[in-house]
Amino acid sequence: MPPAEYKILAVNLGSTSTKIAVYINERAALVRNLRHTDSELAPFRHQPILEQQEFRSSLIVRELEDSGYKVGDFDAAACRGGLLRPLPSGTYRVNQAMLDELRQAARGEHASNLGAFIGHTIAQQARGEAYIVDPVSVDEWSARARLSGSVLLTRQCLSHALNSKAVAKRFAREKKRDYASLNLVVAHIGSRLRIGSRTRTDGGCHEFTGRGSIFQRTCRWRAGNTVGSVVLQQQIHGKGSRKPAVPRGRHVLLPGD
Repeated sequence: MPPAEYKILAVNLGSTSTKIAVYINERAALVRNLRHTDSELAPFRHQPILEQQEFRSSLIVRELEDSGYKVGDFDAAACRGGLLRPLPSGTYRVNQAMLDELRQAARGEHASNLGAFIGHTIAQQARGEAYIVDPVSVDEWSARARLSGSVLLTRQCLSHALNSKAVAKRFAREKKRDYASLNLVVAHIGSRLRIGSRTRTDGGCHEFTGRGSIFQRTCRWRAGNTVGSVVLQQQIHGKGSRKPAVPRGRHVLLPGD
């Protein structure tokens, strides 16, 4: 008896692009990168990200139909997850509670928040379920990774977990190594350069964010990307206070550096 054949639509929503792929089991049958111009996104400027749902959904459906697929053909939709509460890495079924949390956007507005909504809409028209995978809010940091350089501030974990973990697991697979046994450094190169580590001691993915020179990236990481918070603390405690870090230009120097 031949193995069951599953048709899965994968959707990865970014700030200026919508990436889709059709998988037949684990084989990629279609891969498309739909880029969005500034003029296309202009009507949505300063609007909640959910205002883009119809715009992006229509592009996905049109691309699928032009390639010979119908939305009703799919067994499942797997989408990039958004700014939810801190979660372990994994695959989560989309439900109403998740949609309600994303609609509130308590942790911010980002294109990845659209994933659950678009996947849910597609799943309703098809015969399957909608899932999100490794959302932006994946939090597997150790206590040490949360240190910011100030007792007043704790670093918050938001990262490109989906891509970083996929690349790390691909490396392990191609090298025939056990993923759990590896110490890795992973670079995500997008609108910002993000450097992350995956350690076998705690299994977490620690991502450090920056843009500009290497020096600026290093200093911003050590301050936990909290330049705005540092300025606020200076205003609260007064100029010259040793409690917060001291901002200078675009980077941050910590007391004692």
